[in-house]
Amino acid sequence: MPTPFETYSQTYDPYWKTTRTSRGITYRYLSVPGSRPDLNLPTLVWLHGFPSSVYDWHHQLDHFHSKGYALIALDMLGYGGTDKPSEPSAYKRSLMTQDVIDVLDAEGVKRAVAIAHDWGCAVLSRLVDLYGDSDRFEGFAFLSVGYMPPNPNAATNFEDILDLMKKAFGKEVLAYWGFFSKPDAAKVIADNFESFVDLLYADNSLENWGTWLMERGKTEEFVAGGKHLPRGKYITEEDGTVIRDHLIGPGRGMTGPLNWYKSATTGVLSADDKEVVAKLGDKYPVKLSAAQPVLFLGTNLDPVCAPPRALPPTEKVATDFTSANLDTSHWLMLEQPERVNAEIEKWLETKVQKKA
Repeated sequence: MPTPFETYSQTYDPYWKTTRTSRGITYRYLSVPGSRPDLNLPTLVWLHGFPSSVYDWHHQLDHFHSKGYALIALDMLGYGGTDKPSEPSAYKRSLMTQDVIDVLDAEGVKRAVAIAHDWGCAVLSRLVDLYGDSDRFEGFAFLSVGYMPPNPNAATNFEDILDLMKKAFGKEVLAYWGFFSKPDAAKVIADNFESFVDLLYADNSLENWGTWLMERGKTEEFVAGGKHLPRGKYITEEDGTVIRDHLIGPGRGMTGPLNWYKSATTGVLSADDKEVVAKLGDKYPVKLSAAQPVLFLGTNLDPVCAPPRALPPTEKVATDFTSANLDTSHWLMLEQPERVNAEIEKWLETKVQKKA
């Protein structure tokens, strides 16, 4: 019997493709052609985060497919049918950004709007840094997580970073990165997978994430201890099966997804920031032109990616900026898909298309 993800995939079965990027990485992705050439619509490129998949975008893909947009949705590096390098150095943002460009080149896409959530916004940020002055992209949309500017002077010791966060925000906001970066984290999560999902998709995440993600040692205590919480009502039983199959099903595993965190805690990303700033030269700090509108959809019930922290750098990089904060958890595209679709569609019609 096919899994729920396989059943869903059959809707788009003719559109699954793979390509080998310039650095030798194989990516799997959806490439759905547009159906309204008369409207001259850009291609919408969807970049998921952790611990997600193309399936997380299914409400958006269905909606914008029905509107005639061409769609490209990637299995990001380490996920699904895309290669899963075991070394954190392979997850350098500039390298993954070039991977996205290689996929677009393989599909002949010249006009795109890139839309990202969670860690996908790290790659989207690099697209802004490295392609913000080109006509390749006609807009950038950040969901939950905002633009992350390169910071060549950032602290590189993870414990020091947590101490700085505790002083600034009263919480060690990214404390859970410590557990996710441990050598045995992939096995611990696979062995206690339902606890992991309960925590990531917990109901009342404002309280539960504040308790279990934002203090050193607490995430590992929860997952390794097999603890449980009620899940958000937006996560159906089918969704839970999809998450399990996608992350720890045959040929899968948590090593790749967790390498996004290890690249951040082992200095890979800080080194990349320095290289990017050197490459940008007098174009740093980046400022987009009005021809490339930026959308930010914040999540008010998300204590880790709180809008007051995510919004300012995103607004600063944009000349044409639109934002809205939703009363949702981190998983806004699952929790309020109609609102998310409406906000993106309005932005596309009023900001992006009017400039085309």
